[in-house]
Order: sequence, then structure tokens, then C-alpha cells
Amino acid sequence: MAWSSTVSARAVSPAGTFDPRVLVAPGGEQLAFATPEDLLRFISSAEQKSVKVLSRGITGATRLHLEQAGIEARVIFHDVDRKERKPKRLPNGRSVMFLRDSYSSQVAAYRMARLLGMQNVPPTVV
Repeated sequence: MAWSSTVSARAVSPAGTFDPRVLVAPGGEQLAFATPEDLLRFISSAEQKSVKVLSRGITGATRLHLEQAGIEARVIFHDVDRKERKPKRLPNGRSVMFLRDSYSSQVAAYRMARLLGMQNVPPTVV
């Protein structure tokens, strides 16, 4: 199964050349990644230390605590991939038809943002 994970570290202040945010680890220390590729490699290859199912939202997101080479970070894991052909009533009372919600939309959004030079979409890997 493919999956995406987005860094959920909080932004502190503008810094760096590839992203205007400073990523902060669970303990509060700054995470130093020289390039976006370094960050994506970390997300893809780090070891899971803990898993917590998040109770908010409808996509069934999970928060993972990752560690590699002494660096720790929390990421959000999405594996939702649903397609509904029948009309669906949303919590706000509106109805939609042909509802599709997939982790692949987040991957596409991140890749498109990179192509457009935008820096406000969280890093996402599959």
C-alpha cells in the first residue's frame, strides 16, 4: 500500500533557502535539513518510534514519531483512498456526488507546489 506522510513540525521563523520555515523536533530543537530532498529522505527511511491515531478529521490520520541518526520528528500518515459514487451528506449538511478522497491528492499538491515555487505545502512522500 502506498502512503504519504507530511511533516507536522511547527514553524518558528523564516530561515533557510528551500523553505521559509524552521522545523522543530518534538523536543523543541531545530531540525537541520540542507535540502528538501534531505527532509524527504528522512521521512521515507526513518524508524517508527511510536504511533498515535488522531481523533480529529474524517481521513483517519495517524501521527508517527520517527527517529534516524539521533534526529526525531513527528509526521502525519495518511492512507485514505476512497471513492463514493452515491450522493454523500457532509457534516455541514451539504451533499456531494462522486466524492473522492485520497492520499495521492496530497502528493500531487506538494509536487505541484514545488514546480510553482510555492513553499507553503508540507513535504509529502509516498
